[in-house]
Amino acid sequence: MWTVLFLISLAILVPCYAAAIAQLVAHRRIKWLPSPFLLVLVSTGIAGYLAYFCMYCDIFSEQNAGIARALAVSVYDTRRLFGLEGEYPSLVNAAAEAGAMLPALMPLYRIFIAVIFVVTPILTLGVVLSFLQDFLAYLRYMRGYFAKKYVFSQLNQKSVALANDLREKYPRAVIVFTNTISNTEDKTSELLESAKDLKAVIFKKDITSVRFGFHCRWKELSFICISETEEDNISDAVSLKDKYDRIGTNMNLYVFSTNAAGEMLLSNHGAEKMRVFRINDARRRVQNFLWEHGEEFFRDEETYPGVGDEVIQKDYLPKKRSEFREINCVIVGLGKYGTELAKALLWYCQMDGYLFSLHIFDKDPDAEKRFTALCPEIMDKSINGKNLNREAYYDVTVHSGINVEGSEFADEIKKLYRTTHVFVMRGNDEDNIRTALQLRTLFEQMTNDINPKIRTVVYNKKLADRLQVATHWRRQKPYRIDFIWGLENSFTEEVLLAPAFEPTALLRHLKYGKLHDVVPELVGCAPTETVRIKARLAREVAREEKRLVRQRTGEENEPLPQSDKRRCLDAMTTFWQYEYNYNSSVASTIHRKAKISVFPCTETEPALREEQDLWTLRVMEHSRWNTYMRTEGYVYTQIMDENSRNDLGKKHHFIVGFDLLPEEQKEKDDD
Repeated sequence: MWTVLFLISLAILVPCYAAAIAQLVAHRRIKWLPSPFLLVLVSTGIAGYLAYFCMYCDIFSEQNAGIARALAVSVYDTRRLFGLEGEYPSLVNAAAEAGAMLPALMPLYRIFIAVIFVVTPILTLGVVLSFLQDFLAYLRYMRGYFAKKYVFSQLNQKSVALANDLREKYPRAVIVFTNTISNTEDKTSELLESAKDLKAVIFKKDITSVRFGFHCRWKELSFICISETEEDNISDAVSLKDKYDRIGTNMNLYVFSTNAAGEMLLSNHGAEKMRVFRINDARRRVQNFLWEHGEEFFRDEETYPGVGDEVIQKDYLPKKRSEFREINCVIVGLGKYGTELAKALLWYCQMDGYLFSLHIFDKDPDAEKRFTALCPEIMDKSINGKNLNREAYYDVTVHSGINVEGSEFADEIKKLYRTTHVFVMRGNDEDNIRTALQLRTLFEQMTNDINPKIRTVVYNKKLADRLQVATHWRRQKPYRIDFIWGLENSFTEEVLLAPAFEPTALLRHLKYGKLHDVVPELVGCAPTETVRIKARLAREVAREEKRLVRQRTGEENEPLPQSDKRRCLDAMTTFWQYEYNYNSSVASTIHRKAKISVFPCTETEPALREEQDLWTLRVMEHSRWNTYMRTEGYVYTQIMDENSRNDLGKKHHFIVGFDLLPEEQKEKDDD
């Protein structure tokens, strides 16, 4: 029995210790496994119990109910083992005297018992310290009862960057980090020091294991699921919804997720008390970039001669190609950020008087197939690069399987001598900087002194700031490379949680239902105020409907009349509830800001516009909408019938040229 139980103990102890060490080395929890501390604690306890059980089975072997007594006394001695009262010689000598252990295993057994006796005091001390740490952390959390709270699902670089921004804006807010694992690694130690500098509350448990229901209902409690993997974010979000939905007064749930599972699980959340927001950080960064810097695409005064005199029907009057300015973009890297940027540039650059072309380079041999699968009609040969009557114009080329380090990439770039904008998005700072510098060198080698704007992603803000002012050693010539989307610049409340364009986008969403006048306070309000305005409107609607219920004299089941406030409240709910509504309104808002800079008449009421301006803006808006829908994967239904629309199948009956629209739909393009 000694040998068998010893081998069972090893089979339990060794895998558990290995799993605990693996989690510590990886700096993250494995969802389906207990915490490293719990793994070591339980496996050590079981191993110690089995060791005592063997000893007492021999002692009580000749007594009545010997097995039962051995079971009971082993529990008592295992408790004493963790209470620093265990006796190492008794276990080792008992095994030797019994003679039941194989001689070859005795040295290993002595080491095994020694490990247990060394580890158990450490575990006991760890339990006490962990209890005190969690207890003190929860006391600090409760002390901020009347403060705004932000709870992060993991301590990592992204969460620390966002927490720094929130601390700067809300000095009295309570910031909480969960799922923190302390070790001596430099990266983890640095993150923990950053969290302490923020005066954050730190829990070792994951976000779903700590009870956060204790908070003032008048102050927001925001959960931010921002772990390293999307699977963890979605799992945490679903658990938090189930846990707090019934008591979720004034609670927000921000989930960083871009995959299809997240969209399906988190889309229908209109009836719950907890407000749920799915954050696609790549799309938010692109939207914020276009909102703040997009007008630069249309301010470039540089023109290129010798374009030719081909006639293009882009406006409601035909123009020669030489009368258009060109926006010719290059994107290197078709990953998460490159894909979102490519899709956004396609609809954003639909501006009358401009022609847009896009060249995308990626090392994946199937890059073009992947992009075509995402946006089938964008890459449709009957549309892409074609001058269609009163339709969107774009010319997209995906260069698949191109290694940027090879000569083929340089040869292709040299053919693009009309390039105006370049974006490098390869995945890490070193590759991005090297490729951006390589592209600047290639463009400098061209004979026509071309000077495109080059932008690349650099996550390290300090490095980006130093590189931004760097100059070449000879003649001190600047490299003219812009470094964008650093962690500290892009992981902020304005970019991710409450974008500056959100109130305007909400108003545009309400405008579709002619409800934008119901909440005039949305005009010019801060992004963080939109949720409060909606909550105030909800209280007003509830009071009005209660009054109507008390006054009604008809049938009890008769529905209440739909007031403008009720319709407005429902529309505001669907703005955040369905990503189609949110993203479509945001795209329209961002594009309209650019249109105002190019066509000031955009701000004039449609009824007061000159006829040419009226039709120009209508055609332009429909071209933008067509392109936006195509970048979202929508295709034409092949029949102009509203019943043929299928949002699940991404089919729409109005993705056609402007002249094919019914007259009432043309009027809806008044912007």
